[in-house]
Amino acid sequence: MFTNEFDTTGGFMSFTFSNGYAWGSGGQMLIGNIHNCFEYTVSAWDFNNHPIDVFANWNFIAEYQSNAPGTLGYFSTSPTIRSLNPDGVSEDFSVNDPKADPNSGQGGVVQLEGLQNVAKLQVTLTDKNLCANHQKDDFILFNVASPLTGPLSTIMSTVDTGTQVDEFYLGFNGHIYELWWNGTWHYLDATADAGAPLAAAGTGIASQFDLLYGTEVFYADPVGHVHELFKCSSCTLPWYHVDLTALTGAPVAAPGTPLVSLVNTLAKSIQVDFLDSAGHIHEIFSWNRSKWYTGDLTTASGAPPAAANSSLATEINKLANTVEIYFLGTDRHVRELWWNGTWYSSDPTAAAGALNATTGSALVSLNNPIANTVQVDYVGTDQHVHEMWWNGTWHTGDLTYAAGAPIAATGSSLATEVNTFSNTVELYYIGNDQTVQELWWNGVWHSANPSGSAGAPKAALGSPLVSLVNTIANSVQVHYISTDDHVHEVYTWDWTNWYTGDVNNDSSDPNNAVP
Repeated sequence: MFTNEFDTTGGFMSFTFSNGYAWGSGGQMLIGNIHNCFEYTVSAWDFNNHPIDVFANWNFIAEYQSNAPGTLGYFSTSPTIRSLNPDGVSEDFSVNDPKADPNSGQGGVVQLEGLQNVAKLQVTLTDKNLCANHQKDDFILFNVASPLTGPLSTIMSTVDTGTQVDEFYLGFNGHIYELWWNGTWHYLDATADAGAPLAAAGTGIASQFDLLYGTEVFYADPVGHVHELFKCSSCTLPWYHVDLTALTGAPVAAPGTPLVSLVNTLAKSIQVDFLDSAGHIHEIFSWNRSKWYTGDLTTASGAPPAAANSSLATEINKLANTVEIYFLGTDRHVRELWWNGTWYSSDPTAAAGALNATTGSALVSLNNPIANTVQVDYVGTDQHVHEMWWNGTWHTGDLTYAAGAPIAATGSSLATEVNTFSNTVELYYIGNDQTVQELWWNGVWHSANPSGSAGAPKAALGSPLVSLVNTIANSVQVHYISTDDHVHEVYTWDWTNWYTGDVNNDSSDPNNAVP
């Protein structure tokens, strides 16, 4: 993020990007604090020097205000007007608010998404006299880049094997590292041990413990192949590896795909699900590990495609005896695929009359044995944590409002579990101050601040979250990545006091985690 000074109509700043720049599922742009009475034009070209239709193809996410609209003073915030430039493809951004001071008012910060194949981008001051003012120059905020890894790619995953806690994270060198605890923390390079290919930047990681076959970890490589790392108590080496895409002929995964996995006790199978570049949800599954299969669940269920930045969540609905997968549609509805021998689709958002999810919202789902419900949680367009819950029909609730909790940070991850010690449901998110926040339910929703209670360091922007009921230590623990790129934990065993630790330091792990 930087500022640039404009003082002459026609003045501009431009950016060029190298061929093959990793835009992933779509870059993002910020432009903001435009002075009242000023207008700027944003134009872009692809690598063939063809103009990009910025107005049509780059999607508005939000405008972040610094104060109430129309308030006088330097830090006032007026709405930023977006309009099609006369060239038919560029987009104009202007502030022209008669209620604000013409000499000190300004707009908010506008966030756009959907940048793809951009070779050159230019911002031009096209008008500084939309209304009478005495401002000679203007400083605007601007940034453009691939989005930070966030809830789309949960790059940490945790399982409890019954004898130890295993946690997996992505290092900056593309290796999957294991942090494991059996009373003290240890670390191991699973990629090196298995001789496995490197993971793609931003890949999702999914892990599970299978009673028959041991610990299983799934990730995607740079060419979109889904791989499995696995170990078992009877095996000779610590870790083994298999390329599931090559075995099944499954389509390649989209860059930055989320991954979810499940030990399917209904079908007596193991499965991993991912997104392709068309927004279809694919599954790779096996009944006995000797042969793997693949299927396109979107086509099988007749479901609409997922949004490019959709998360995935899955669980077994023990009330209906179905397998369920949740994703974000292009309309920002939380949608569902469910299986009872055949795949079907539904729209829980429409059924519950729930608020739309914010772009790129994290998703978590849970079979709640205390309330005898299934629930799926997400961040709404109001940055509140919302829940839809099912007991035969879909219902909705605003958990942030119900608990009187702070709002979620933009791009916050989510984690949830049933605390079998205290008989509560617990949900964690990153607050707008980058601390780990908790919502917990015992019939009524409450809020807590584990980070504040423990004196823990703040989470890095885009940090994943994982939570776990540790049946060995009789505790609950929440892990995240802090600004030092270390995996940190906050944990409790008395459900009142929280404690913190640096897992990388405690395990003597010299590597850093990708936030």
